[in-house]
Amino acid sequence: MHYQWETKKLNVEELSQEIEEFLKRRNFSVIKEKEKQQVNIYALPTKKSKIPYKVEIELEKRENTLTLTFLPSEKIDSTIKIGLASTFLFGGIMILRGIKYQEKMEKLEKELIQFIQQYISLKSS
Repeated sequence: MHYQWETKKLNVEELSQEIEEFLKRRNFSVIKEKEKQQVNIYALPTKKSKIPYKVEIELEKRENTLTLTFLPSEKIDSTIKIGLASTFLFGGIMILRGIKYQEKMEKLEKELIQFIQQYISLKSS
C-alpha cells in the first residue's frame, strides 16, 4: 500500500530508526538500506514473530512530501492460491492459514501507519 504525507521538518533517518524500533518490538529482525532520499527497511521474521513472512517498507522524502510504501510478502497470496488449488486434499488448512497471516499483516500495516501519523504530528508541532 502507498501512503503520502505533507511534511516540512522531518528527518527520514530519525523516522526510519523509530520504524526499526517499532518492528523490533513486534519481534522482527530489521535491515536498512539508505540511498539519497530513500530508506528501504526490511523486516524479517524471527522465531517469536506472529507473522512468518517478511515485510518491505520504502520511505522517501522529497521537499515537503514523505512517501511510504508498505510491501507485504507475496508468499501469503501464494499460500492462499495453493490452498485453493489443492482444496480436496489439505487446501482448507492452507487457505485459513494464509487468510490468518494476511489479517495479521493488515493489522501490522494499520498499526505502523498510526504510529507514523503520531510521529509526524509530534515532530511538526
